[in-house]
Amino acid sequence: SVCVHKDYRNQGLMQQMLNYANKLLREQNCDMAFLSGKYERYHHFLYESSNQCYYVSYSASRNINPDIHFCKMEDGNNEYVDYSLTLYEQSELYIKRTKKDFIDNCIQWCKEGYFILHQSHIIGYLVYFPLENEIEEIKVEDKKQLKGIITTFMAYKQLDKIKRKILNSDYDKENTSNKMIYNKNNKLFQIIHLEKVISVFLNYRLSHEILKEGSLGIKVIAYGTFTIEVYEGKAIVSNKSKHFDL
Repeated sequence: SVCVHKDYRNQGLMQQMLNYANKLLREQNCDMAFLSGKYERYHHFLYESSNQCYYVSYSASRNINPDIHFCKMEDGNNEYVDYSLTLYEQSELYIKRTKKDFIDNCIQWCKEGYFILHQSHIIGYLVYFPLENEIEEIKVEDKKQLKGIITTFMAYKQLDKIKRKILNSDYDKENTSNKMIYNKNNKLFQIIHLEKVISVFLNYRLSHEILKEGSLGIKVIAYGTFTIEVYEGKAIVSNKSKHFDL
């Protein structure tokens, strides 16, 4: 994120620094940029929230299942990893990962990964982030077991309260009486080379259907003017303007 000493604020330094950083990113041919900070502060510089979501709050309960146990991912076996990876890949959108990458992603950045066991049989996994006291991810085959598993996990960790993150894409699938709080995550991203992104989407579409051949000019606010050419089953996108300062 960008920080300016209080004695030098309101002089446009943040704008200068971000414009200079974006200039370097483009010169180095980077496609995307990421930073952490408040959405409201960086939205003007074309940064968008990478993970808009809801949070569901849970309180301690006597609804504890004695047959549910938790095993740290570092102590699990291949059967646990294989099953959890299969659950992970059932998501509508996911990043293809090896077993090692999957485990590393669940326990990096001070996170704790757990396999969920029912009478010693693997039934799912969850990722807990202690610094925010939140369940960042939880996957089980039977969604009806979620609440019982979460309250049992709270007893396991001796927690009075906990929150669970729900991505926007999963909101409609939720069936919970708990109150949901909407949140724009502070993990932000900006597309540097929009023409590459447009090209990827168009060529993906061309792999499924036929688009009319020809050229089209479009103007995207703050990004510039682009020319799109479709010819012989391929799409070529070029940026015709190079002014990006905001």
